This record gives sequence, structure tokens and C-alpha cells, in this order.
Amino acid sequence: MKAKDTTVAALKMAIINRPVIEDLIFHSDRGVQYACDEFRKEL
Repeated sequence: MKAKDTTVAALKMAIINRPVIEDLIFHSDRGVQYACDEFRKEL
């Protein structure tokens, strides 16, 4: 399981469907896939 295929892809899809137009607070279940460098850089 790679972040680019799971969490990063889901984040990009969410941004396409609901663009961020103001400040955003991101909350996750704190799983390891959300803590990886690749996902944190996307945020």
C-alpha cells in the first residue's frame, strides 16, 4: 500500500470535487498513511 495510490490520490480527488477556497483544517484517524512525508507534503 503506497500513499500515492491511496491517501494522496483520495486527497487530490477531494480537492478536485470540492476546491479549498478558505483555510482548511484536516483531520484524519492518525493512521501511518497520513503521517508519511509524501502525504504531508501534499497537505
